[in-house]
Amino acid sequence: MAASDEAITISPIGLPIADSSPPPATSRSKRRRIAIAASAYLFYVSVRLFKSTYVLTASSDEMFQIANSMGFSMEQLWNGTSFGNTKIDPTPPKSIFSIFYNIYIPSASDNFSIPLDAALVKEIVQEQIGLIADSDAARTFDQIRLNYITVGCPNVINATFVTDLCNSHQGRLKCHHVRHENIGNEELTLQMLWEHCRRDGTPPDERVAYIHSKGTFHSKTWNGLTQGSWRRHGTRTVVRKECFDPPNPLCNMCSMMSTLWPYVSGPGNFFTAKCDYVKKLYPPNEFQEAMAKINATRQMLTDVVHKFELNLLPVKDSNLGVDRYANEHWVGSNPEVQPCDMSDTYDMSFWQKTDQPDEAFKWEMQPRSSTPSILKHLRTRDKTTRLKDYFLLGGYLYKWYTLYGRGPPSDSWVWEWFPFGAEWKEAVENYGAHAMDVLLAIEANRTRVA
Repeated sequence: MAASDEAITISPIGLPIADSSPPPATSRSKRRRIAIAASAYLFYVSVRLFKSTYVLTASSDEMFQIANSMGFSMEQLWNGTSFGNTKIDPTPPKSIFSIFYNIYIPSASDNFSIPLDAALVKEIVQEQIGLIADSDAARTFDQIRLNYITVGCPNVINATFVTDLCNSHQGRLKCHHVRHENIGNEELTLQMLWEHCRRDGTPPDERVAYIHSKGTFHSKTWNGLTQGSWRRHGTRTVVRKECFDPPNPLCNMCSMMSTLWPYVSGPGNFFTAKCDYVKKLYPPNEFQEAMAKINATRQMLTDVVHKFELNLLPVKDSNLGVDRYANEHWVGSNPEVQPCDMSDTYDMSFWQKTDQPDEAFKWEMQPRSSTPSILKHLRTRDKTTRLKDYFLLGGYLYKWYTLYGRGPPSDSWVWEWFPFGAEWKEAVENYGAHAMDVLLAIEANRTRVA
């Protein structure tokens, strides 16, 4: 089933319709008949042999064909009917939490990956599913739907392996292998999350989660810091009640630790987000290219685009939010972002050295401090330099207007948190997208006169 298909659930049967395709020579109609017959047969065998409750996920069109092949109508399906001694119950779970999971398996074609360690990859997947199953989310929702994409080496993590893991947790987890891609990155699964939130019928206040198999790409320990602790803390974060049901509903992006500078993100890229915010974000599969164009060259930023200066930080991918770092920047890239997090320290090593107890997770809205910590990084206190620096609010506004055509709302945290936020706010209110040109021109003129 494609990621964009609307899924319906009937019970009993717990085998997802496979995405495997017949040989190319088989006609489309014949493939459809094969799929319908196979689905009906699996339904029949499962009911007769196991006589227990399962879940079958399919599109409405697929279910219509399956219903016909089994001798009952869609009206009977929706209203509930019997098959042998088993009652078909179309009632969906009352509460569902959707998690989107990107599983990367090192491939020989990836020059940057570690050698394939299939046992390690399976161990990481088993670990993360176990953390989800033993969590606030599992105890809160009737069902957790884990939608996952595998990327890289094929046939290491398959639907049977993951389904067996999920079924071992008392039926609270329903796992769906959307597809496998030999080449790709996290934007594949982020795109699936984005499309889910934009789908007709998705409640705007629904919160979704994103996780990935951190550690299968770089599994090494360095200076006492481990990918394993980082991954486990990130996974534990998204299934904590404070993150999927924040105490302050204004939070639309929750992560283990939020960084507000040099761009808004959740380091490690584990987060929950509110759908009415997610659907406003740039399409994930186009975001990396868009960021590359914005940050094309230092020469463009300094000489062509608003005469920005880049003094605060080294000009590299991790500071600009480009290349693979674009995926970490994506969820915090919209000017309406209102982050919250679970860390009262900005020391990332705290979460990377060892696994922390539940008491270490301390929820709070961001910014946690009213005094911008970035001030200590300034090499000069000259106002002109701070207004023109690309890594401060002028650069943020340039990116927001380029990507989204608008700036932050009038009550946004950015106006108080950044240096000269009041001046930038007034300029945006008066000049909109031209605020950068106007304010920098005014400041340049003031400097010449002085």
